[in-house]
Amino acid sequence: MSGKNDLGKIELIETMERLEAAFSDILNSDMEKFEALKAIFDEIAERYTHEDLMTHLDKGVPVAEGTEGSVGESLLFIHAWLQAPRAEDKEAIVEVLRRMGDRGFEGLLHIHTDGQKPRFQYHAIALRLMVETDGTRSIPHLLEVIEKHPSETTRGHACMCLGEIGGSTALEALLRGASPSGGLPDYVQGCCTQALGVISDPRAVPILDQRLRENENEMARTMTAVALLKIEGPAAIEKVDKAYPHLIQMIHPLITELLRIGAKDPRAYEILYRVMAHTEFHAKRFKEQKLIISIINQGEISVPSQVYLRLQDMFLRRRLQR
Repeated sequence: MSGKNDLGKIELIETMERLEAAFSDILNSDMEKFEALKAIFDEIAERYTHEDLMTHLDKGVPVAEGTEGSVGESLLFIHAWLQAPRAEDKEAIVEVLRRMGDRGFEGLLHIHTDGQKPRFQYHAIALRLMVETDGTRSIPHLLEVIEKHPSETTRGHACMCLGEIGGSTALEALLRGASPSGGLPDYVQGCCTQALGVISDPRAVPILDQRLRENENEMARTMTAVALLKIEGPAAIEKVDKAYPHLIQMIHPLITELLRIGAKDPRAYEILYRVMAHTEFHAKRFKEQKLIISIINQGEISVPSQVYLRLQDMFLRRRLQR
């Protein structure tokens, strides 16, 4: 690795231009170009230091000695993933990482475990790419991130990744994390709650019921209500009905779940009618009313015409009373 720093800036720029061209081929779905891309990465790992690469990318993410090759590659993948405008572009990058096997995965892993000045945006993308590259292999690292990472945001990302992977190990970890006795920060507990909603396992209901009753944070209770609706469906309507408006507030995910469930159980619409029925001026309530109408008008969830007309009529009357 020695002697790499004395290479000229022009030569590095030329190499990076060839790398960008290879990326372009990959992003255009020409996966046969993978070997050419890998050869350029091999050249970068052999000839350039991590500092050379970071100077070019102007990111400045430090890594441990001896990991420059795989980490440098992974940082370039993350850089490309962030710049990729289309979903298919991002999928192509994940496919390249899969083909790289251990080399790609280990590079992503080192981004989390090394460095004195972590860049948490990179950490979140590295987690995402790790999960999409090899979800099962990512679980032990995700568990460690949830327990020990200095950034609550990154720990929250790890919780959501566990929810997407699913399985018994993920479920048990998220149940511990969502419990007040688990000792995690409130924000991370909330992310565990959301992830439990994604897994939608009925075994989460008791701890979620407890959070809805006992948590002191309104937003935490609200996200708990969303998770319960995802898991229990119509069976959770009564719980949400009792909790509004004193314990929870109407936010986008909660409104969406109520509209979705309303197609099966009209009682969900009754909660939204009650939100619209607030006539006294209250900034928070008026914001909730506007949000309900906005979601319906955007067509995110289809609703029966009679429900749509009733909500619209109530909202118009509400505006005239202001």
